[in-house]
Amino acid sequence: MKPLAISVLFTSYQKEIKIFLNRITNCDHTAEDLTQEVYLNLMKKQALSSKNKIHNIRAYLYKTAKNIAINHQIAEQRRKTLWLTANEPLEKNNTITPERVTDDIQKLDILNNALAELPTLTQQIFTLTRINGMKQKEVANKLGIHITTVEKNLSKAVRHCYASVIDANIEN
Repeated sequence: MKPLAISVLFTSYQKEIKIFLNRITNCDHTAEDLTQEVYLNLMKKQALSSKNKIHNIRAYLYKTAKNIAINHQIAEQRRKTLWLTANEPLEKNNTITPERVTDDIQKLDILNNALAELPTLTQQIFTLTRINGMKQKEVANKLGIHITTVEKNLSKAVRHCYASVIDANIEN
């Protein structure tokens, strides 16, 4: 299907997809953004595989919209949880002391050095999953690699970082 045909086809469903997403998200702006993501998803699918024809475009668009909305809600919940966790008051036994700050900085240095020892792809995968909170499948799609490559590299990074922290603790 040509991009112009996809655009015309999507335009005919755009309003109802946006209404559907608005019901899920309760936000007009978010629904608009997610509607655009649905369109981009359709364009990517058609660009990647002209062999796989979409037989029921309306069902495909609704299924894609629902999945994108769910992913958006999960990401929003994760952001809220991280924000709340970061802003929780410190417990009494969690007081900040100069020694603790120094210890935490040393641990971060150990992790940074451990990550720097890894191949660039492994660093990217670790950062996207563990720091940015992306799902492994999202990372695979973003980097254009297979999911098993993400799994193997992430496992390698975690093992390497863990070993580096353990080794540093033994030395200290």
